[in-house]
Amino acid sequence: MKPFKRTGRPGYYADYKNEHGKRVIFKAGNSYESAIVRQSKLQQDANLIRDGIISRRDIEAGKNSLRPICEIIIEYREYLRAKGNSKQHIKEAIRCINAISEGINSKNLSDINLKEVEAWLANLVDRGRSHRTRNCYLIRIRGMLNWAVKRSMLKENPLVVIDILPEQIDKREVSRAMTPEEFNRLLQNTPDKKRRLYYLFAGRTGLRWSEIIKIRWQDINLESGWLTINAFQSKSKRSEDIPLSDDLIISLKQCPKRIGHLFDTKPQLKTFKNDLRRAAIEYDNMHGQIDRKSLRKMFGTHLAMAGVDLRVTQRLMRHSDPRLTSNIYTDPYLINMKDGVNKLLSLNIINRKEGCNG
Repeated sequence: MKPFKRTGRPGYYADYKNEHGKRVIFKAGNSYESAIVRQSKLQQDANLIRDGIISRRDIEAGKNSLRPICEIIIEYREYLRAKGNSKQHIKEAIRCINAISEGINSKNLSDINLKEVEAWLANLVDRGRSHRTRNCYLIRIRGMLNWAVKRSMLKENPLVVIDILPEQIDKREVSRAMTPEEFNRLLQNTPDKKRRLYYLFAGRTGLRWSEIIKIRWQDINLESGWLTINAFQSKSKRSEDIPLSDDLIISLKQCPKRIGHLFDTKPQLKTFKNDLRRAAIEYDNMHGQIDRKSLRKMFGTHLAMAGVDLRVTQRLMRHSDPRLTSNIYTDPYLINMKDGVNKLLSLNIINRKEGCNG
């Protein structure tokens, strides 16, 4: 049936048989020509679905992929917020996505294609940015496209074939762990009591700064000496209990108890650097720089220096993979490897003095 008009109603109406053979009447457009085009398109799609060539989901994805990219990014930002991500995480994710979107001049999701994004990322590295930075941009935009696929906004993610570049061979700003002596100097020379407790808390628990600021007094049991990290406070979104060191328990018991968060604010990087300067600790040297990740790295490194089993350290740092614990959060320059080799002597494995001809 050709498009037709209905009495007292504007525009044209048309019908088509859907994939189940059922007749569907719909408003097709304001002109006869546009109604014909829409009727033909819907009937064509229904035939393709009926013949198993495409799915209804594919058709919806095709329509949604043409929506303005700015609308999609706003919806994705709301999704991240509802998921419980931190403001900083959301801000950084949206910044990376906008940078790529604007860099390739995309107007909608279908404009984000493999060739152009690959070229944009390659240019980023050519301009001197690190592999880590390039990977962060890729992970952010790929995350949004995976989300779009799940919500029938895209048929598939075109960026899944882009490889993550190895970061170990292109490290720029490497975090280093403080030595025990440096950490003691930091605590002794930090003038503010709250900041001093903050550094001690970070150094003795290995928590991330973003996690520490969420800790509440009711999460701490000073009698048993345990801290409960709830799922909404943890990066891994898992609830876990971790033990507190004796010196940290003593410091916490000296604080006035109250309801609410343990810390109102976290030290700014500039303030942290000033405290390092007071303690005569170099922010940057040949082994790397001391940044906000350094206290967490120090926690893992000091556990290794104390001879704590790697599996225990992994659990204390709440890592899913022991390789992350040993490769990233253990600072090799502080571990005395020569002493490690010499411990073989205690096993009486090396018990003879022999020369090259022995």
